[in-house]
Amino acid sequence: MEPGKKGEGKKTVSWSPDSGAVSDRHPLKKAATRNPFWKFISKRVPLPFIITEFFFGAWMSCIAINLVGGFADPENPAVLLYAISAAYMVNIIWGIIDGWSYNLCTTIALSEDDRYLYRLLKNRNDAAAKERLIASLDSGPARHLGITEKENLLETILASDPDVHPKKVYRFKKFDYGVMAAFLMIDVFVATLTVLPFIILNDISTAMLFSRFVTISVFACVAYVSAKYMNRNWIFWVAIMSALGIFIAEATFLYS
Repeated sequence: MEPGKKGEGKKTVSWSPDSGAVSDRHPLKKAATRNPFWKFISKRVPLPFIITEFFFGAWMSCIAINLVGGFADPENPAVLLYAISAAYMVNIIWGIIDGWSYNLCTTIALSEDDRYLYRLLKNRNDAAAKERLIASLDSGPARHLGITEKENLLETILASDPDVHPKKVYRFKKFDYGVMAAFLMIDVFVATLTVLPFIILNDISTAMLFSRFVTISVFACVAYVSAKYMNRNWIFWVAIMSALGIFIAEATFLYS
């Protein structure tokens, strides 16, 4: 049955190859993705990491902001300045760590693949190396291939004379530093959303409520997008993640 056409007693969902889990025509998706900020990030960081970084950024800045509850006089301007500064500093450090960790993990994974490729080049009967490389193919589109097709693909890679000599030095490239900048941009953006109510509102109690609402909204958006991509019940996951956001805000405020 072709996508988008009716079957007997059953209707399929209209879909096009470029629509993704959330249609590109969705107004919110247009607003979120058609800007220089998103274009810079999406070219450097895979979507799953973008989604999770928004989650962690909201989590960290929410905790920092709600530390206001630990002070005797939360209305004191110095306390507010401390909380806002803490939110930014925590997220800046978190963004740098996450960007560096992502590059480190990616580079180590590449070096591991190259090490096993070198072993297999030197000894085509190295079963352990072959098994490891076949498993590595399972992390991408090649996972849909059968074992014979994967072995043929591996042979093609070996025949291409890959640069996998044992003395090869692995360093971060210019693109990798762009990846770190992208992670940092996400965390600073989320921190800005969290502290904005304190900047534009005069009443700290009201600002705190709006700041919590921002955190819960980010959690809900993360849950919605994740559920849509996994074809899960988005209402359930939005409810769970929103409840988690409320719990983090309240627990941090009460016990700080």
